[in-house]
Amino acid sequence: MNLCSTCVENTKYVQRLERYGKRGRCAFNPNHTGAVQSVYWFTQFLDRDFRAAYEHGEEYPIMPFDGDRPDFDHYGETLFAAVMNFLVCNQDLAKTIAAELIDQEPSHSKSGSCFYADDVMYELKRDADARRAEESRDYHESYGSGT
Repeated sequence: MNLCSTCVENTKYVQRLERYGKRGRCAFNPNHTGAVQSVYWFTQFLDRDFRAAYEHGEEYPIMPFDGDRPDFDHYGETLFAAVMNFLVCNQDLAKTIAAELIDQEPSHSKSGSCFYADDVMYELKRDADARRAEESRDYHESYGSGT
């Protein structure tokens, strides 16, 4: 299954597809003709950049109105949404690439957890860093430095 340089709007990946792709037919839009690359090889390249830009969304408590035990949620977005936003591409391509990233993940890691999964939320590292810095400032303004 091939994607083409017209399928994504992220300039880095458009250039990558134009440079390393071969002439062929796009599986996601039959009207696209140009430089294509298989989804498999494209995700090999994407993996490194995606891991550099994203981290797993942190868990945070949500206090329910009718109880004293918190529920939990996670910052970030699904892998599908993160891929779609990262590449600026359509839903069909994002679903295919997200599935390929999950399929390519080694299933037996030493830590027992995988980076790519359907049940994990992904947050841009720069957004997470900014959120943590703001939370730290708020904490220190509210409670002082503790010294």
